[in-house]
Amino acid sequence: MMGENPCAETILPLNQITNGIRRSPGIMLEIPSETMTGLQVELTKTLRNLSDHMGNVFCLATFARMASMQDHDTKTGCVRFVPSWLQSVNHFFGPKRGLKTLDLVVLRVILACSDSCKDLTAGQAAESIRLAIEVCDRVEQGQRESWIAANASKIAKLREKVTRSGIDRGVQLLVFNDSYCG
Repeated sequence: MMGENPCAETILPLNQITNGIRRSPGIMLEIPSETMTGLQVELTKTLRNLSDHMGNVFCLATFARMASMQDHDTKTGCVRFVPSWLQSVNHFFGPKRGLKTLDLVVLRVILACSDSCKDLTAGQAAESIRLAIEVCDRVEQGQRESWIAANASKIAKLREKVTRSGIDRGVQLLVFNDSYCG
Protein backbone atom coordinates (compact mmCIF):
# COMPACT_ATOMS: atom_id res chain seq x y z
CA MET A 1 0.00 0.00 0.00
CA MET A 2 2.77 2.43 0.85
CA GLY A 3 4.33 1.96 -2.60
CA GLU A 4 1.06 2.74 -4.33
CA ASN A 5 0.13 5.62 -2.05
CA PRO A 6 3.09 7.06 -0.11
CA CYS A 7 1.40 9.34 2.43
CA ALA A 8 0.95 9.87 6.16
CA GLU A 9 -1.81 7.28 6.42
CA THR A 10 0.29 4.49 4.92
CA ILE A 11 3.52 5.48 6.71
CA LEU A 12 2.01 5.72 10.20
CA PRO A 13 2.04 1.92 10.81
CA LEU A 14 5.73 1.68 9.92
CA ASN A 15 6.46 4.68 12.14
CA GLN A 16 4.67 2.98 15.01
CA ILE A 17 6.59 -0.26 14.43
CA THR A 18 9.95 1.53 14.51
CA ASN A 19 8.91 3.21 17.74
CA GLY A 20 7.86 -0.12 19.22
CA ILE A 21 11.09 -1.97 18.45
CA ARG A 22 13.48 0.70 19.71
CA ARG A 23 14.40 -1.46 22.68
CA SER A 24 15.21 -4.38 20.37
CA PRO A 25 17.13 -2.79 17.51
CA GLY A 26 18.47 -6.10 16.28
CA ILE A 27 15.02 -6.99 14.99
CA MET A 28 15.23 -4.38 12.25
CA LEU A 29 18.62 -5.68 11.18
CA GLU A 30 17.18 -9.20 10.87
CA ILE A 31 14.69 -8.10 8.20
CA PRO A 32 16.01 -8.94 4.71
CA SER A 33 18.03 -6.10 3.21
CA GLU A 34 15.90 -6.14 0.04
CA THR A 35 12.78 -5.46 2.10
CA MET A 36 14.38 -2.62 4.03
CA THR A 37 15.84 -1.12 0.84
CA GLY A 38 12.36 -1.19 -0.69
CA LEU A 39 10.89 0.51 2.38
CA GLN A 40 13.60 3.16 2.34
CA VAL A 41 12.92 3.89 -1.35
CA GLU A 42 9.15 4.08 -0.83
CA LEU A 43 9.50 6.32 2.22
CA THR A 44 11.78 8.64 0.27
CA LYS A 45 9.03 9.08 -2.34
CA THR A 46 6.87 10.65 0.37
CA LEU A 47 9.39 13.44 0.85
CA ARG A 48 8.73 14.55 -2.72
CA ASN A 49 5.10 15.28 -1.90
CA LEU A 50 5.38 18.61 -0.10
CA SER A 51 1.61 18.88 0.24
CA ASP A 52 1.62 15.91 2.64
CA HIS A 53 2.79 17.60 5.83
CA MET A 54 2.34 14.67 8.18
CA GLY A 55 3.70 12.22 5.59
CA ASN A 56 6.95 14.20 5.41
CA VAL A 57 7.28 14.34 9.18
CA PHE A 58 6.38 10.65 9.69
CA CYS A 59 8.89 9.69 7.00
CA LEU A 60 11.77 11.64 8.54
CA ALA A 61 10.88 10.46 12.06
CA THR A 62 10.80 6.85 10.85
CA PHE A 63 14.22 7.34 9.26
CA ALA A 64 15.50 8.91 12.49
CA ARG A 65 14.32 5.89 14.47
CA MET A 66 15.86 3.49 11.97
CA ALA A 67 19.16 5.37 12.11
CA SER A 68 19.16 5.37 15.91
CA MET A 69 18.94 1.58 15.98
CA GLN A 70 22.61 1.33 15.08
CA ASP A 71 23.50 3.49 18.11
CA HIS A 72 22.61 0.62 20.44
CA ASP A 73 25.43 -1.51 19.01
CA THR A 74 28.01 1.27 19.28
CA LYS A 75 27.12 1.83 22.94
CA THR A 76 27.85 -1.80 23.75
CA GLY A 77 31.09 -1.70 21.81
CA CYS A 78 29.88 -4.00 19.05
CA VAL A 79 30.88 -3.11 15.53
CA ARG A 80 28.44 -4.47 12.99
CA PHE A 81 28.15 -4.38 9.27
CA VAL A 82 25.90 -1.45 8.35
CA PRO A 83 23.54 -2.50 5.53
CA SER A 84 23.35 -0.21 2.50
CA TRP A 85 19.73 0.74 3.24
CA LEU A 86 20.77 1.96 6.70
CA GLN A 87 23.70 3.86 5.22
CA SER A 88 21.21 5.59 2.88
CA VAL A 89 18.95 6.44 5.81
CA ASN A 90 21.92 7.82 7.77
CA HIS A 91 22.68 10.26 4.95
CA PHE A 92 19.53 12.19 5.91
CA PHE A 93 21.17 13.10 9.23
CA GLY A 94 24.83 13.53 8.34
CA PRO A 95 26.98 15.89 6.30
CA LYS A 96 25.43 14.80 3.02
CA ARG A 97 21.83 15.84 3.71
CA GLY A 98 21.54 16.95 7.33
CA LEU A 99 21.03 20.62 6.46
CA LYS A 100 18.28 19.78 3.95
CA THR A 101 16.61 17.55 6.52
CA LEU A 102 16.64 20.39 9.06
CA ASP A 103 15.26 22.82 6.46
CA LEU A 104 12.40 20.50 5.58
CA VAL A 105 11.45 19.60 9.13
CA VAL A 106 11.56 23.19 10.41
CA LEU A 107 9.46 24.36 7.46
CA ARG A 108 6.97 21.60 8.33
CA VAL A 109 6.77 22.93 11.93
CA ILE A 110 6.29 26.50 10.68
CA LEU A 111 3.46 25.22 8.50
CA ALA A 112 1.93 23.28 11.40
CA CYS A 113 1.79 26.52 13.41
CA SER A 114 0.50 28.62 10.52
CA ASP A 115 -3.00 30.03 10.01
CA SER A 116 -2.97 28.64 6.50
CA CYS A 117 -2.67 25.05 7.72
CA LYS A 118 -6.30 24.27 8.43
CA ASP A 119 -5.75 20.56 7.70
CA LEU A 120 -4.05 19.86 11.02
CA THR A 121 -5.76 19.63 14.38
CA ALA A 122 -3.94 20.94 17.46
CA GLY A 123 -3.10 17.32 18.32
CA GLN A 124 -1.63 16.69 14.87
CA ALA A 125 0.35 19.92 15.04
CA ALA A 126 1.74 18.88 18.44
CA GLU A 127 2.56 15.41 17.12
CA SER A 128 4.36 16.86 14.10
CA ILE A 129 6.41 19.08 16.41
CA ARG A 130 7.32 16.16 18.69
CA LEU A 131 8.40 14.15 15.66
CA ALA A 132 10.29 17.13 14.20
CA ILE A 133 12.24 17.51 17.44
CA GLU A 134 13.13 13.81 17.25
CA VAL A 135 14.36 14.31 13.67
CA CYS A 136 16.37 17.42 14.57
CA ASP A 137 17.99 15.61 17.49
CA ARG A 138 19.14 12.87 15.11
CA VAL A 139 21.00 15.28 12.81
CA GLU A 140 24.70 15.47 13.64
CA GLN A 141 25.52 18.17 16.19
CA GLY A 142 27.83 20.09 13.83
CA GLN A 143 25.14 20.18 11.16
CA ARG A 144 22.57 21.46 13.69
CA GLU A 145 24.89 24.21 14.90
CA SER A 146 25.68 25.23 11.33
CA TRP A 147 21.98 25.29 10.42
CA ILE A 148 21.04 27.37 13.47
CA ALA A 149 23.82 29.89 12.71
CA ALA A 150 22.67 30.26 9.10
CA ASN A 151 18.89 30.31 9.61
CA ALA A 152 18.00 33.10 12.00
CA SER A 153 15.15 34.15 9.70
CA LYS A 154 13.51 30.71 9.81
CA ILE A 155 13.84 30.56 13.58
CA ALA A 156 12.30 34.05 13.82
CA LYS A 157 9.46 32.94 11.52
CA LEU A 158 8.82 29.93 13.72
CA ARG A 159 8.75 32.12 16.84
CA GLU A 160 6.31 34.48 15.10
CA LYS A 161 3.98 31.61 14.11
CA VAL A 162 4.06 30.04 17.54
CA THR A 163 3.36 33.23 19.47
CA ARG A 164 0.34 34.29 17.42
CA SER A 165 -3.04 34.12 19.09
CA GLY A 166 -5.03 30.98 18.59
CA ILE A 167 -2.07 28.60 18.83
CA ASP A 168 -2.67 25.76 21.26
CA ARG A 169 -0.67 26.32 24.46
CA GLY A 170 0.70 22.76 24.36
CA VAL A 171 2.05 23.39 20.86
CA GLN A 172 3.70 26.61 22.04
CA LEU A 173 5.35 24.83 24.97
CA LEU A 174 6.69 22.09 22.73
CA VAL A 175 8.33 24.59 20.42
CA PHE A 176 9.75 26.86 23.10
CA ASN A 177 11.10 23.97 25.15
CA ASP A 178 13.20 22.96 22.18
CA SER A 179 16.74 24.32 21.92
CA TYR A 180 16.36 25.47 18.29
CA CYS A 181 13.87 28.17 19.16
CA GLY A 182 14.59 29.08 22.75
